[in-house]
Amino acid sequence: MSRLWSPHIESMKREQIEEMQTELLKKQLNYVYHRAPFYQKLYKKSGVKPDDVKNINDLQKLPLTKTGDLQAEMKETGDEYSGRLCVPESELLAVYGPNQHPMPENPLITGITDSDRNTIIQHLARNLIMSGIYSGDTIQSLCWAWEPFNRVYMAANLLISPSVSEILGITPVTLEIIPLEAPRTFATARLLKPSLIIADIGHLTQLAAICQQNNISPEEIGYKTIILKEQRILSEKETKEVSEKWKAKVHNMLAVQDNMLYAEDCNIHNGLHIWEDAFIPEIVDEETGEKVGEGEAGKLAITNLFAKGNPMIRYLINITAKIEKTPCNCGRTHSRLKPQ
Repeated sequence: MSRLWSPHIESMKREQIEEMQTELLKKQLNYVYHRAPFYQKLYKKSGVKPDDVKNINDLQKLPLTKTGDLQAEMKETGDEYSGRLCVPESELLAVYGPNQHPMPENPLITGITDSDRNTIIQHLARNLIMSGIYSGDTIQSLCWAWEPFNRVYMAANLLISPSVSEILGITPVTLEIIPLEAPRTFATARLLKPSLIIADIGHLTQLAAICQQNNISPEEIGYKTIILKEQRILSEKETKEVSEKWKAKVHNMLAVQDNMLYAEDCNIHNGLHIWEDAFIPEIVDEETGEKVGEGEAGKLAITNLFAKGNPMIRYLINITAKIEKTPCNCGRTHSRLKPQ
């Protein structure tokens, strides 16, 4: 068994996971139904109510939450949160938009509370432990300046504490992921010698070009581990190419920011672990909302069980995947997402 951040949770038996999910789901459905106008309207229109859901298998009774419906709600009501905000706006710790360029019309806006942030930090700690991080390590973490990943979760802040770096005892070098920042990534890597970098494939390509300009190979940077934070599940071919170029271990982190999900693969690299004490993943037919057969590919729908700011139930994501529920050889028992 590999190192675990929360052993009692990460290695729970399947029946324990599903019992916990059922209780959390009932609470979350009542929470959003009585606080989020969007879900009140959606469920009344569909003729369902929270009490109709007795267990996680009853989720299919509820309609999917689709981006287009949320955008229509925003356009119709003028509510920038699409009728999903469940707390007074003054209780939000941070607000951010979608990771899209150019920004779409009526973009989905997400607000997180301090409670949401603390839960996400625990998830990211689990992920970094899976990646082989140790106390005392220096890492580079790259994202857009407006993203919550660095400014709210990874790095310590006088007004927002604790952070992932504090609880793991690591030193984060936070950088922007824009192409013009590749020279800064190169310079700080050469100076500080981080053992791990969190970036996307595009930035690594830019960084490799800077290495070439300086007449060194990518592997001379010295990364032991690379986490590719993307909005999709990468293929084995993609991660293998990065691993061979940089001579480093490569992990894929799936970032679904608007539903506060960060799933990642472990050292076995047999699917991305999704923390089921916080989410219920489904593979569904995007038209009917019904689950596809066991082991079949379909669209990913995610139910957030912990969010207090802008929770989403059965949120349909434009990712085609499969779910593996058997325990992983790393010792973790939570479901894993796999490419089709």
